[in-house]
Amino acid sequence: MKVLHLNTWDTVGGASRGAYWVHQALIQLGINSKMLVGHRSSKDPTILGPQYLTISQKILYELNSYIDTFPLKSYKNKTSDLFSPATRGIELLDNIKSFNPDVINLHWTCESFLKPETLKLLDKPIVWTLRDMWPMTGGCHYSYDCLEYTRNCGSCPQLGSKNPKDISWKLIRRKEKAWQDLNLSLIAPSQWMADCASKSRLFHKSRIEIIPSGVDLDKTFYPRCRQTLRQVLGLPNDHYILLFVAIKAFDDKRKGWKYLLTALQRLSQQGLRKPLQMVIIGNETKPNFNLDFPVRALGSLKDDLTLSLFYGASDVLVVPSLQDNLPKVPIESFACGTPVVAFDTTGLKDVIDHKLNGYLAKCFDSQDLSQGISWVLDNPQRHQSLCDSARRKAKQNFSVIGQAESCLAYYQSLVTN
Repeated sequence: MKVLHLNTWDTVGGASRGAYWVHQALIQLGINSKMLVGHRSSKDPTILGPQYLTISQKILYELNSYIDTFPLKSYKNKTSDLFSPATRGIELLDNIKSFNPDVINLHWTCESFLKPETLKLLDKPIVWTLRDMWPMTGGCHYSYDCLEYTRNCGSCPQLGSKNPKDISWKLIRRKEKAWQDLNLSLIAPSQWMADCASKSRLFHKSRIEIIPSGVDLDKTFYPRCRQTLRQVLGLPNDHYILLFVAIKAFDDKRKGWKYLLTALQRLSQQGLRKPLQMVIIGNETKPNFNLDFPVRALGSLKDDLTLSLFYGASDVLVVPSLQDNLPKVPIESFACGTPVVAFDTTGLKDVIDHKLNGYLAKCFDSQDLSQGISWVLDNPQRHQSLCDSARRKAKQNFSVIGQAESCLAYYQSLVTN
C-alpha cells in the first residue's frame, strides 16, 4: 500500500510532529509512506518538500501566504486567534499523481497549502486526521463556546463580525460545495473531537474513527533518572520543578496562561515541602511573571530528545488549555513518567485519569488548578505512584506503532470498499 500524507510543515508544531511520527511508524510496518509538505525543515528523504516544487510553485506559495491574510484585514475587531480563510493553495495535483498513492491522509493543511476546492480533484480515498476543528468550521481552528459550525457559521465572534454572511459563512459553504459526494473519511484523535465532527454541518454523515495519537515510547520518550537529568540540565535537585510547554504560550489565550499564572501566584504563598522552580518551553519572550520563585524560559526546542529530558527532569507538567484535541505534550510527559495537571475539558479527559496519573481541575478554576499541583507534588509516595501510572497509561494507549497499525487497518478498509 502507498500512503501520502499532506501537511503544511514536516516537524514544526504538534500537528506536524504527529503527522510525521505516524508516517515514520507506517514505514516501520513496511508501508510505502511519503509526506508532501509546504515547509520542510528535516532532511528525511521520505518527505517531499519545497525542493520538489517548481520555481513558479515556490513563488506562488510565498505570495499566496501573504495574500491569504487580506480578507481578514477588513475585520477590525478580530481576536488574536488563528483564523484561516483558505482562499489560496498550491497546485499539487502533478506531485500527487507522480506518487500515485492508494490513500491520501490530510493533516493540518492551512497557511495557503491546500484550499478546499482541491480535494474534489483528488481521485483517491481521502482520510482527514482532525488535528484541530478547522476542517469542520468556517475558518476558526477552535470554536470555544460558539456552536455555529453545527449550523451556518456567520457573524463570527472570532472575527468580531455582526454580518451573518461574513467570510466564515462563505467558507463553510465553499467546503460544503467542494466536498459534496467526496470519498472522505475522518480520524479523530479524541472522543471530544469525534463528537464535534459528528455534530458539525459538514461531517455529521461522515465515517469517523477514533485513533489516539501516539509517541515513540522506547527511543525518545521514556523514564530516566530524575536526579541525573537535573544535573545535566542545570536544575536544582532540592526544588519541585514545574513544566509548562506551549507554542506562543503567553499570546494564545487557548493555552490558558492567565489561569496558570494566577494558580502559580497562589502556589507560591502555600507552604510546600520544597521550594518551586518553573520551566517554560515554547515561547521566545519572557514577560514579567511577578512570582516569588525562579522561572526559566527556554524558548523553542528543536529536537524531541532534549524535550524528553525536561519532561523526565520535572515533577509535574501543567496543561491549562481551555480547549484542546489530544495534545502531544501531556502524552509525551506520561511517556517519560511525569504526571500532568490540567483542566477537566475537551480532549485532555482522554489522557488524564483524575488522581490516578494526574489531576483534572475544575474548568478554568485557578484555585483548583493550584490545589491540583500541590496535591500531585506534596506527597512523595503518591507522586511516585502517579509517575508509574502515567507511564503505564502511555504504554497502554499512546504507542505510535499501535496508532499506525490502527491507521493501516482503516486505510485498508477504505481501499477494499
